[in-house]
Amino acid sequence: MKNKRAIIIAAIVAGFAVFAHNLFIKSRIEQVIGPYEKVDVVVSTADILRDTIIDESMLTSEKVPKKFVQPGSITTIDQAVGRLALTTIKKGQQVLDASLIKYTESYLSHEIPSGMRAITIAVTDITGVAGLIKPGNYVDILITHDYSDKQTVDKRTKTIFQNVKILAVDRNLTKISNPLVAVEDTKKERVNNVTIALPPREVQRIVLAQELGMITLALRKQLEEPGIQELPEDNVFSVTGTKEPLKAQDKPPYYELRGTQFGTRY
Repeated sequence: MKNKRAIIIAAIVAGFAVFAHNLFIKSRIEQVIGPYEKVDVVVSTADILRDTIIDESMLTSEKVPKKFVQPGSITTIDQAVGRLALTTIKKGQQVLDASLIKYTESYLSHEIPSGMRAITIAVTDITGVAGLIKPGNYVDILITHDYSDKQTVDKRTKTIFQNVKILAVDRNLTKISNPLVAVEDTKKERVNNVTIALPPREVQRIVLAQELGMITLALRKQLEEPGIQELPEDNVFSVTGTKEPLKAQDKPPYYELRGTQFGTRY
């Protein structure tokens, strides 16, 4: 009976010794061979110039010893396709995640439609739809001229551009992810300007229009058919329905304070 117990104990000890030995051997193998174990990385098949949108034909997957994998290297082609190269990537070079950016998060110049130009116009809460315009929206642009003199009121408003794309609001280029879902702003900030896309000739006109009168934006319904309407100019007669000239009202006085001096101006 004692011999049988001794044999069992000896077998357990021997089994543990074999397990420990195998574990030690495996550990040594990993120490020696581990750094040279090959893993998949993505490399470029040709020179990829800066600001190029990556597609599958520019990349291939290669096995490289783990020791020579650069930090931040991309391991699958899908991680790079559709993104923009921030720097030039040489042929055969490992593609790093830090050298790519999502196309939708790229520079404003990549958001400008072909043949268009980006131009920024100033807006207020009143002329800019209370700051509710978002990048990716479309607007109509109106101008109001003031031809009034001291005796009569003569103001005229005309729609000068229709279906104009908003590229950015202030410095925000982020488009609304779903135009049918309301966007909740965590912090309401005043909008001072918007950047729009226009053909070169119309860029000249909007620059001049800002010098000639007040610019107002009218927000269009999202996903609406981009039709163009023939709209006549409106003036004080078409709006009020009167045929008699409207008299200009006297401007109310205002107060001016300079240092310790206080005066009334008219």
